[in-house]
Amino acid sequence: MAISAWWLANDVRMVNTDNAKHLLIAAQWKDSLASGALLEPFTAWAQYPPGVHLVGALALLLTGSVTIFAMVMAE
Repeated sequence: MAISAWWLANDVRMVNTDNAKHLLIAAQWKDSLASGALLEPFTAWAQYPPGVHLVGALALLLTGSVTIFAMVMAE
């Protein structure tokens, strides 16, 4: 965990391709869960299975902000 936190704090690269897609889906699902649409992650089409995105969305809900750090540390 400590190494992951250190890496995230020092990595300044732009999020791209699949990683960006995962963050975007998790952020959308965070908004859906926050608005009460609890089944949205299971009914919306996504190219990937919902597990990673749900973990990311829950982390974003708990931290209250959309950050790469919150998603990666939760996963």
